[in-house]
Amino acid sequence: MMVKVNQPSPKSPNPVGSPLSLINNRWRKKIKGKIHYFGTYPSTTYEQAVAEYKRCKFDIESGIGKPTRRPDQYAVVDICDAFLRDRKDKISDRTWSDYRSVIEKFILPALGRERAADDLYPSDFKKVRQLMERSTVKGKDFDVSPKTVQNYCTRARAIVNFANSQQFTRQQISHGGYLANPAAKLLRRYENDKYEDGRDLSKHEIRDVLDIADKQMKAIILTALAAGMLEVDIAYLTFDHIDFETGLVNYPRRKTEIARQFVLWPEAIEAINAWRAVRPVAANNECEKYVFLTKYGNPWRNEQHRGCPLSREFKKLLRVAGYDRKGISFGALRKSFRTAVSIYTVDESDEKIADLICGHADSSMRSRYRQRVSLQKLERVGGYVREWLYGIRKPR
Repeated sequence: MMVKVNQPSPKSPNPVGSPLSLINNRWRKKIKGKIHYFGTYPSTTYEQAVAEYKRCKFDIESGIGKPTRRPDQYAVVDICDAFLRDRKDKISDRTWSDYRSVIEKFILPALGRERAADDLYPSDFKKVRQLMERSTVKGKDFDVSPKTVQNYCTRARAIVNFANSQQFTRQQISHGGYLANPAAKLLRRYENDKYEDGRDLSKHEIRDVLDIADKQMKAIILTALAAGMLEVDIAYLTFDHIDFETGLVNYPRRKTEIARQFVLWPEAIEAINAWRAVRPVAANNECEKYVFLTKYGNPWRNEQHRGCPLSREFKKLLRVAGYDRKGISFGALRKSFRTAVSIYTVDESDEKIADLICGHADSSMRSRYRQRVSLQKLERVGGYVREWLYGIRKPR
């Protein structure tokens, strides 16, 4: 009688917990109800099959299908990564984050990560546009505003233009107009419907807000209103920018580095001096130079985060004063400045001075050679806004 000896079974090439199954010597995975194959055993090892599965997983789950790309072709994700690396030290962290968001939310889901950039056609960008125009929040779909779509399209076009300028593909990538900005008429209609009462603040509203503001916020509002400054300008305003004897400020606009000059009103200088008496200790030596600081001694801006603490503080004042409405934020002070100038000025030259104060771009040859503007002209134009707000105007 022969004794049967139990022989050890051959070790399976597919370990326990593997994302893939090995059936009939083929590595496979069921994704969205369809079987996809990732190589044949033993010519394709387990490690190679898993790597191929991870490479293709995003595109398959996005409904694009398993990518087919030659080794000498650039993938869409390669171009996006190259763009982000190129822009990393050229733009602010917040802007860089906006580009990355457009890539992750629209470009990769619509075009695919591993798809060959040479295989992109205008019709492929139609899906990108569709994703931009519809959003889902808490399970509900809604139309995205034309202004937001315009911002998305601007960033997406920058990536396409970068790919074309760097010649990542054999022929130029064309979006076929699917990344064009919404029509100007549509944008204006949206603005008119959403912001029926305008997006500026009246002089009575501003004065009511000033009445309830603390020393710092009062100084900030008056400084911003004197030159139509935005949050980022206020956050990085330094003492070196201000001549406290004359009130003259030389401060390039942070967004564009365009030279800008303006004169602070006596009320603004007085408010800043009152704020300096109670100004907290700066968090570090770098923060010491800034005029305005949070209670923790930091600037009113953090490039690593999307939220703006200064905007939130201003919105609190608007709510307390009863003027918190759609479209009204800290930027309303800039709109109020420009509107007040247009109300009082009767000379086109004053409008050009107002553009200089706001830091608007001017490509004229005159602007190229002009190095400064007289203090009297700056005081005159700034006086329009002061007269509008207080009914006080400095004599010419």
